[in-house]
Amino acid sequence: MKTEKQLIVLITLMVGLVSYLTGYLYTRSSTSLEPSWQKANILERFSDDQPKESVSAYPKGVFKISNGMVLDPVISNSEEKVRFYDQNLNKIDEFNLITKEQKVLKELGANISQLFWSPNQKEVIYSTHTSKGNSYQYTNLESNKTANLGLISSPVFSPDGNSVAFLNIHGDISDVIIAQPDGKASKTLLKTRLGNAVLYWPKPDMVVLKAINQSTDQYELYSISQEGDLKKLYENAAPFELTWAPQGNQALMVVKGGLILFNMETKTTVSLPIQTSASNCAWAQDNSLVCSAAQSGETHIYRVGIGDQPKEIANHILINSEKLLLSSLKDFVIMVSKDDHHLYGLELLE
Repeated sequence: MKTEKQLIVLITLMVGLVSYLTGYLYTRSSTSLEPSWQKANILERFSDDQPKESVSAYPKGVFKISNGMVLDPVISNSEEKVRFYDQNLNKIDEFNLITKEQKVLKELGANISQLFWSPNQKEVIYSTHTSKGNSYQYTNLESNKTANLGLISSPVFSPDGNSVAFLNIHGDISDVIIAQPDGKASKTLLKTRLGNAVLYWPKPDMVVLKAINQSTDQYELYSISQEGDLKKLYENAAPFELTWAPQGNQALMVVKGGLILFNMETKTTVSLPIQTSASNCAWAQDNSLVCSAAQSGETHIYRVGIGDQPKEIANHILINSEKLLLSSLKDFVIMVSKDDHHLYGLELLE
């Protein structure tokens, strides 16, 4: 009997030991997996259900501004903010580059193809597709005043924002018109047969016309005085794109892939040692330049000066830029991606 009792006690102890060891191993296994499980949930908690992006594509300082395709972004002249039209949601947004806060400024309609901003960014002219061509509308973002400008072309605000110039095209004649931003009090500044005309207004007393001279097949740049006098500034056999310095006395031109700085006053040009497009260069208020250039599938950003080699200030950015902007304090660059047409910001850490 005594032997039977000892055997029962021994079996009970063995069963208890097996149960303890099984529980210990299970608990240890579960504990070792817990941090990964918790980490996954933390990441999911911050997910916004947007397509997951490769973090390695963004170096330190890069952040995404828009979740949709953007059109014609513009930098505030006095604050670290960027305004843009969101093509997915049909609205104009403002994004604060410091606080990363975003707000809606104006709901607009669909099918908008271009925006033209006033110098203070409080007014816009935008175009929509119609069966007869592009129709242009004016709107004031603060007062909500609107006006239909009709089937015009190439609208541009004056440097003070009090006037606009645009083209009225009928047949092979283009009328250069000056008016109030809402289209009222208009007057014809010039009539011309030059083709493919585009207008700029870089200086208060000068409208600039870029066009093709069909008799010579030359691409030409003209100034138009307030009295309607036409004066040739530049010509080239190849097409060229350009952006204007803030003071309007210089233009950055790209001719056959080469970057050229054109001085309006001296009519001279200087080649710059970087290969890029005019839209991928941004002017600072002090007339300095920041440009982006593609190298081996990556974007590099440079400060560019006359007579100096470009100074690289950011590199290895896996965003294929089609347009570059520079914030008013030169602390941020803004890029429109050529691949997804989204807006990205980069804090300059130099």
